[in-house]
Amino acid sequence: MAGASASSGVDGITATMSLKEANASGYYWQVRDRHGNVIGYMLLNCASFPRHSIQQCSGTLVMPLGKVSASGPVRFFQNFQLTVVGGSGTYADTPSGTLLATKGHGNRWSLGVILR
Repeated sequence: MAGASASSGVDGITATMSLKEANASGYYWQVRDRHGNVIGYMLLNCASFPRHSIQQCSGTLVMPLGKVSASGPVRFFQNFQLTVVGGSGTYADTPSGTLLATKGHGNRWSLGVILR
């Protein structure tokens, strides 16, 4: 599976994700590097609101060098942006940032994390 390059550091993370499971309570993605190798995963747990397509989600991106936690609203199967609320490992001193997920073809998504 080809995708965007994956790198990590103090400025951010870029990768591709494959949506593996989605239901009313959350999402599970495998995160892959540019060679298609699984390098981590992202879990989002979501609370749904009756008669609305928007969910309030919080979750964690788990990578070899650490974790990034994020929270915010998500519309089911649409591009979304979450606020980074914390991290561990390499990302432990991350005070804030943004996690961006952009829907691609099929179950593929682009992932970008901007850390400040």
